Amino acid sequence: MLLAASCAASAAAADDIAMTPEQAASVGIEVVPLAATPASRGAGFPARVAIPPNQISIVAVPMAARIESIDVVEDQPVEPGTVLARLNSPALIRAQSEFLQAVNQERFLQETLNREQSLSSDRTVSLKQMQATRNEHAQATASVAERRQMLRDYGMSPDAIEGIVTSRVFDSKTAIVAPVAGTVIDLAVSPGQRVEAQTPLLKIARMTPLWIELQVPPRRAGAFRTGMTVDIPAFGATAKVISVGSSADRSTQAVTVRAELTDTSSGLRP
Repeated sequence: MLLAASCAASAAAADDIAMTPEQAASVGIEVVPLAATPASRGAGFPARVAIPPNQISIVAVPMAARIESIDVVEDQPVEPGTVLARLNSPALIRAQSEFLQAVNQERFLQETLNREQSLSSDRTVSLKQMQATRNEHAQATASVAERRQMLRDYGMSPDAIEGIVTSRVFDSKTAIVAPVAGTVIDLAVSPGQRVEAQTPLLKIARMTPLWIELQVPPRRAGAFRTGMTVDIPAFGATAKVISVGSSADRSTQAVTVRAELTDTSSGLRP
């Protein structure tokens, strides 16, 4: 092997063409010293940008309904309380009716309990009867709280819920609002569509930080360590390794190396 290499080198040297610096410059040849490149920076691997799962909130339709309108678009930033969609649902009418019935029952039992307490001094009402009424009133109070919370889950505000008690008027329309701040992604429904309860409406994602997920051959994965830096030259960005997979993907036979990208000015997006 050494001899063959020496022979090849000698043959190559015999074919060399002597050239003065002026001749090299005239044909555009420039000689520069080679720069040493670390092995970790010399290898390229396929990768994708991902949003950490704990930064994604799924917004679902709380009850069976028809989508009246979608008030946001994908990639739109939203704040808590931003209206995302408007719904029309017969289930909301039923929930409002059951809430009002529970309120009326609680008030009736409260009046009954007050009356029995006023009569208990002369033993017109037995203590056993008064205790039974007190238990029924406690159950009715719990029912009111439960049905009030259901209306809150359906998207009604506290003021709108109290308005049912005073006006005794029901409304089948409600709005779904953003529970958190972020960016709208994966819009899954359209206006006019009928959906069942818990149908995903869209997702809201917090876009900082992001993950870079590299697919690395198992024999190269050992070169990566938590805390080391990886470069994304096309975007002029760097990311810091936060985890190295312990096993290879069955379909690709690649190990996932995950790095965190905190600088969003690079333009990298999922």
